[in-house]
Amino acid sequence: VTFLILASWVKWPGAIDLALVPSKVEDGYLWQLVTYIITGNPLDPGSFLFDLLALFFFGPEMERTFGPRRFLGFYGLVAVLTAVLVVATGLVSTAVARFPYFGFAAPTVGLIVAFGVHYPTRQVLLVLWPVKAWTLVLITLGIIMLFGLSRGPETVLLPLYGAFIAWLITTGYWNPRRAWTRFRAWRLKRELHVVRGRDDQYWN
Repeated sequence: VTFLILASWVKWPGAIDLALVPSKVEDGYLWQLVTYIITGNPLDPGSFLFDLLALFFFGPEMERTFGPRRFLGFYGLVAVLTAVLVVATGLVSTAVARFPYFGFAAPTVGLIVAFGVHYPTRQVLLVLWPVKAWTLVLITLGIIMLFGLSRGPETVLLPLYGAFIAWLITTGYWNPRRAWTRFRAWRLKRELHVVRGRDDQYWN
């Protein structure tokens, strides 16, 4: 893996065939749906370092939460489904279809989202300031969107789609029945309130 990442940074000719290029996947390069996560963007080593740090801090905690097998399944599923969404987007966007996607930003940002869903109020140290885990998720997504505004929306599809898929998997909203049940429970909770009298409580 390290060899492939370094090779892509020094512009090894074969590295582009491992990166995810939606137009090439449409032409039959199906392995790119998986191999892109073991490549590195030669123009953006900072993203690679961020992904490594995020994996280092949140990976062990989520592995303990999911268990080793479910953790690997979650990580791989987010990576592949993200790639499928990117390729689907490439069908309607020429910029996306021709853009090469590198690295494991999708499943790594997905781990941050999963951590925020499982432990929303846990304190996480952001540089020098403690913030809640769900606040960290929002900050991470905000930074990604700012990068998208400056570099183009096609450049940030991997982490954004990865975050969305991880949220669906972790919350269970990928299941329509479960999503509808949770929505009804949330709506009922908003409509119900307790009216406290002198002696009794009434539910309205």
